[in-house]
Amino acid sequence: MEPLFFDVAYLEYFLSGDDSTQSKITLEHITEMRVRHVLKEMLAEYERRSPFFQIVLKSNLLLLLSMLIREINKDLVQEGYEKTEKYRSIMTGVIDYIHAAYHEDLHLDTLCSLAKLSRSTFCSIFKAWTGKTFNRYLADLRMFHALTMLKQPELSVTDVCYAIGFNELSYFCRIFKKYTGISPTSYRKQAIQQEPGTPRIR
Repeated sequence: MEPLFFDVAYLEYFLSGDDSTQSKITLEHITEMRVRHVLKEMLAEYERRSPFFQIVLKSNLLLLLSMLIREINKDLVQEGYEKTEKYRSIMTGVIDYIHAAYHEDLHLDTLCSLAKLSRSTFCSIFKAWTGKTFNRYLADLRMFHALTMLKQPELSVTDVCYAIGFNELSYFCRIFKKYTGISPTSYRKQAIQQEPGTPRIR
């Protein structure tokens, strides 16, 4: 099995050494059942090793970590949820705008103006709403479309680069390789040879 890319930053909460971090977690029955289900899915996926199974493992691992952190910080999560709900309509509009214009030259200031929020407030609410910074969210969205478009033989790598909002081919190739571990050209060849499935992202 190839090394599974995983940002250690996701484990920062558990590795911080903070005395307030619990060494033992007692789960409610429903949460425990969900955790067991996720673990069973991960084991089954690892044993089957279907095409692009790594991304399924990664997504389930992130889900598992989020469930544990939420269980530990119920009160804080509730407070954050209420704060996020206050801006539901604003953030929904922002997300819709990003998905409609991801291929354009998007800037943070444009979205702040759209939401009528300061940069600091917008960044805080956007992170609470999506779990990502604006730059990371936009990059993930563009890579998602790149993975799909590269399977279309009528489109060149350059076509895909400009179609998803990048202005430089070399920068696009560098970011794509950071996400997948391979170049856009190599990914295209592998995707054609393998069964249809979820693209592998590192």
